[in-house]
Amino acid sequence: MGLVRPVVWLLVVVWLVSFGGFVTVSVLAVGSGFTFGYELSGVQFPYVAFALLALMAASSGLLWFNYRGVDFSGAEETIYGSLFGVSAFGLMLSVILVLSLVFFG
Repeated sequence: MGLVRPVVWLLVVVWLVSFGGFVTVSVLAVGSGFTFGYELSGVQFPYVAFALLALMAASSGLLWFNYRGVDFSGAEETIYGSLFGVSAFGLMLSVILVLSLVFFG
């Protein structure tokens, strides 16, 4: 893919900010008794978590695809690949949570 270094750093910052937001929102939701009705600026928790996890998966996925198969970047491929795996797994779980909220109220 060959992303330039500033784009790589921008994607890393997007992932870190999204992760920080996800942790903050999760802590606030747990502190409020962790009801799915917890809202952040009028948006329910599952939707906020889905959006943040989607940003995390997109940014780490782009970084992983950028370094995939390049011989000199084994460490980057491992790091971004693991971040992509964790983010994608969380995204899959949040999709199930959002769909259950949509269909079952």
